[in-house]
Amino acid sequence: MKILVTGADGFVGGWLVRALLQAGHTITGSCRPRIPPASLLTGEERQAVEWLELDVAESHLALRLPPDRWDAVVHLAAVASGREARVDPGRAWEVNAAGTARLAGVLGERVERGEIDPLFLMISTAEVYGQGMGVPRQEEDPAEPCSPYAASKAGAEVAVAEAMRRTGLRVIVARPFPHTGPYQDTRFVVPALAERLRIPKRAGAPATSLGCA
Repeated sequence: MKILVTGADGFVGGWLVRALLQAGHTITGSCRPRIPPASLLTGEERQAVEWLELDVAESHLALRLPPDRWDAVVHLAAVASGREARVDPGRAWEVNAAGTARLAGVLGERVERGEIDPLFLMISTAEVYGQGMGVPRQEEDPAEPCSPYAASKAGAEVAVAEAMRRTGLRVIVARPFPHTGPYQDTRFVVPALAERLRIPKRAGAPATSLGCA
């Protein structure tokens, strides 16, 4: 399959690109302008990807997106840090909601013209469900976002649903729970905690306070 992965220069994007290449797929990876591809990829893996500089928040997205006939589009490009979204909620909405609306709109218009028919997989977040309730979440639980990041992702879900109804774009929305692993940066909880442990250990400190009761 020919697959476009937006946000391929990010943590999840890099791991996904690696898995798709290993499965034998042909990958186009979009990355932010002037940002190098994901560091977790080997040189051989980077060379196997057709890289596309793409900013989904750009108003001229339709002119930047090539007319390739992708079988699937995995949309990962986003302001992924909840902390960054709280600092600038408008930017989170601009990238996560408006950027997704632009991308789904462009692809949907091409579907309407009979040029392409990709499956559009939009990666949202389980945070759209809101505060924990002490019981396992069900997919049909209502969206009650309680942060700028979650709200902007909920907005992105509305955008792709509208594009699906209007243009016939085939859409799947995934709401993953938090994940971590090698190469995730310290904007996120687990690597930040690991860094707080690693620094005093290097300095030979006898004990480390993590600020927990």
